Amino acid sequence: MRRIIVLVLLLVGVTTAGAAERIAVLDLKPVGVDANLTLAVSENLRTMIIEGGYYKIVERSQINKLMDEYKLIQSGITEDNHAQKVGSLANVDLVVIGSLGKIFDCYIINVRIIKVATGEVIKGLKSEIKSHADFPPKIDDLALRIGSPADSQPASGAGTINIIGSYRTEGHKYVGLLTIKKNYDIYELSWLIDNSQTDDAPQSYKGAGILHDGVLSVYYKNTGDQNDYGVAAYEVLLGGQQLRGLYTNLGTAEEYGKVSFENGVKQN
Repeated sequence: MRRIIVLVLLLVGVTTAGAAERIAVLDLKPVGVDANLTLAVSENLRTMIIEGGYYKIVERSQINKLMDEYKLIQSGITEDNHAQKVGSLANVDLVVIGSLGKIFDCYIINVRIIKVATGEVIKGLKSEIKSHADFPPKIDDLALRIGSPADSQPASGAGTINIIGSYRTEGHKYVGLLTIKKNYDIYELSWLIDNSQTDDAPQSYKGAGILHDGVLSVYYKNTGDQNDYGVAAYEVLLGGQQLRGLYTNLGTAEEYGKVSFENGVKQN
């Protein structure tokens, strides 16, 4: 009993800082899919919820300690009442449970958000993933929807869109800051790229684009290398809170025609 009390006090200490609601994201349950893939999706979902800054999140290791105390398997918790019990012991406000399954060639993530105080399911969300390449952006989008006050489906042109501001971007072996301004109907973009993961020097790019039907089409160029230029297209999600893009370099022979992915999350 003493070990349980100490563990609960530890969880309280981890999650009481700040005014944000406290949340536990339990491992998704694999339904006819690979367990390692399901665990990777669960971990990425936690990471993106943390990056969004909407909640104070209890780490998976802390939840696992609690599961060990009660001889439970985290990925086996799919019943709302069991999740509510775990949430109460972990001293959190909300618990996320769900599953990763597959119907024909389409992966499907289903999640429910449970309010621990009442046991009420306050939100149910689904994300369909049609290819392996879609996993990262779909997980990012799902995390944003979990953190939003109301369920927001991916938006493309519907409702008010505002992409003016700064975005934290991430691509293959780099992170960066994208700033967007508007000059009449033209969007002016500037990137500061941190290449420390590859031990390369930082880079800066400038670009211009047009927004139409929820897609920002862009021409960009490296400010320090006239041969490094290309085009990009960003899908605008959640009214401008997220940009999901593909880009290709047109100026260098070794990179010409290769399509790469970049994701951007707006900074509050």
